[in-house]
Amino acid sequence: MNRENVSKDMGRCPNCGSLMVEYIDGEISDGNYVYTCMCRECASEWNEVHKLAFIGNFVENTQIQPSQQATEEHMTEKEKCKKFLVFNGWSMESASDEYDNYFKNGCIGVDVSDNELVLVGDYGDFLHMPINYYALIGALLEFRQISANYVSVSNNMELV
Repeated sequence: MNRENVSKDMGRCPNCGSLMVEYIDGEISDGNYVYTCMCRECASEWNEVHKLAFIGNFVENTQIQPSQQATEEHMTEKEKCKKFLVFNGWSMESASDEYDNYFKNGCIGVDVSDNELVLVGDYGDFLHMPINYYALIGALLEFRQISANYVSVSNNMELV
């Protein structure tokens, strides 16, 4: 690895510094999650590497019935992301064939499709990433759209 080209700024182009980053693909490799990224301003491509670390086992409801547990385990990433947004104050503003658009006063918008999350600011979309519940949480924390006491999606929570 060429150390001169290493950047520690997540979600920022290491070539021009732009935040207009598109996350093209991602995979687990050697205990890391590696995103293939492209800058929408200068067209540079690079890999953004996130270290994976086991932090523990969490049991929120010991009275979960097997059928409830199976339903949560089979929830799609899209469903988990949409549930997370609603639990944390976003509401669906509109839906199209491709994207469901979520809005929260004073925050950036989030567009959700079957395979992509898009963060949308005042000047348009600025971050594209593969649909992933944990990537959504990380991006919203990074851009200070949620606090550390956010509401997570768990087996014992229902949408009303």
